Amino acid sequence: MAMTGKTTFTRGRKWAIGLNVLVASLLAPLAGGLLIYLAFRPEARQRVDLTARSTYTLAERTTKILAGLSEPIDVYTCFRPTPINASGGFSPGMEFVIGAIATHCNDLLREFELRSGGKVRLHAYDPNQTGHLARITELTRSIGESALNVAVVERGTRRRVLRLADLASFDEGTKTTQQYSAAVLHGFRDEEALAKALLSVTEEKSPRIAFLKGHGERSPVEEGMGAAGTIGLGLLGRALLAQNYEIATVELSGGAPIAAGEIDVLVLADPIEPLTDREIETITRYAASGGRLLVMLSPDAANSLDFPLLDQLYGLARTPHPVCQETRLGELKSEPDSFFTDSWSPDHPIVQPLRAKSLRMHWEKVAAIKPIGRAEQSDVVAVPLVWTGNAAWADLPDAGGKRNRAFDPGAETQLPLTLAVAVERRAEGGRAVVMGAASALDSVNLAAGTANRDFALNAVDWLASREQLIAIAPKPFDVQRIDLTAAEFKTIFLYVVVGIPALGLLLGVAVFWARRN
Repeated sequence: MAMTGKTTFTRGRKWAIGLNVLVASLLAPLAGGLLIYLAFRPEARQRVDLTARSTYTLAERTTKILAGLSEPIDVYTCFRPTPINASGGFSPGMEFVIGAIATHCNDLLREFELRSGGKVRLHAYDPNQTGHLARITELTRSIGESALNVAVVERGTRRRVLRLADLASFDEGTKTTQQYSAAVLHGFRDEEALAKALLSVTEEKSPRIAFLKGHGERSPVEEGMGAAGTIGLGLLGRALLAQNYEIATVELSGGAPIAAGEIDVLVLADPIEPLTDREIETITRYAASGGRLLVMLSPDAANSLDFPLLDQLYGLARTPHPVCQETRLGELKSEPDSFFTDSWSPDHPIVQPLRAKSLRMHWEKVAAIKPIGRAEQSDVVAVPLVWTGNAAWADLPDAGGKRNRAFDPGAETQLPLTLAVAVERRAEGGRAVVMGAASALDSVNLAAGTANRDFALNAVDWLASREQLIAIAPKPFDVQRIDLTAAEFKTIFLYVVVGIPALGLLLGVAVFWARRN
């Protein structure tokens, strides 16, 4: 005979169950609070980048800068999407561009917070929130300009202000007599701008870049046409100032030597008039003693430095003829001496970011630079940085001294030609970047071509031994669109609005029928 019994609870067991319930009730909010606390601790969080192009995955150089921070740095952002461009004109779609930049910048700075272990502190202000207006007013007062659509990196009294043009590459749109053209976002460069701003507010000394003048060189101040009839390097000068470089000009006509530590990088930007023997001696002595030089010599530049500097010190030879190469963009054909290149060295830090993003660089009226490779110059390492395609040629003059910019099979040869070379002198620690044209870095080309700007900044960063600052190529911005026909829309409607509910109904009927039987 089976016996059944009723479970009884002793007083001790009741107290134990009650105590267990009490402890669980107390621990539950504590555990929840701990999870919330850890979720807001930058060093305890991990984020996963699921974007198609790894938009939020930081470059290795950025992570090094963040890991090297020794004290907190505050970053203030304030964005207000509006259809007004920087010049105050109406630009349809500009509000979308600003909104995308704001979202990307703030998300990227949250990643900076995580990777820096909380050293980077983001303060994101929203002008639409009443509680933020006083803070935005204070930020406006501290930077001396409107605090709308800016990111401000600050450490103590040192400050760097980044504007929309620093954070992204975009077209503001234009107004014609008939219509407006919409603003278009091309890519993000906020990682590069923010990483460099962080380093600029932590560096105690700004590297000094000196531009040689007195021989018709291109000016680092002028952005338009200069006295010599060439476009200035003003945009490059502004970009260097934004990266915490100090810009200066130097004249060597007095014969005074360049003192050690006085100049970090000497720039020779297309000297048209010949240099004196004393100036040549000063420059070669500076280069031979470990100096850093950015040398740009176009086909029309004076040849004063070709033998003592390029040949004897760096083991290079310059071809004083314009390089030509046919470039076609669809049905359009450019001038032979104005072309694009996308062949980069795979091993040098100056061009590795450009190669990784398959960027193209624009050149015009450029000379070829060729490493000679003498046995006695074993301490000199020359690395070609960028070269043309296989069908390029040096445009030789005819008997009358004129160039026709057309390939002559009888006198000219088509082959790849090197346009820029990086040189290291191992014994003295000297460095140089030698280019066949300064026009590639003038204000027109820097404004038009992303690769030209990045190449210029990368070259200066490498010369100044700031490899950790070498430009991070802009992250592309893609709008993923799916164009559907009317029939495809109808099919989707039937599946979503009719098919899925009908399937659910059929399953319910089937379950009801099974349980009933």
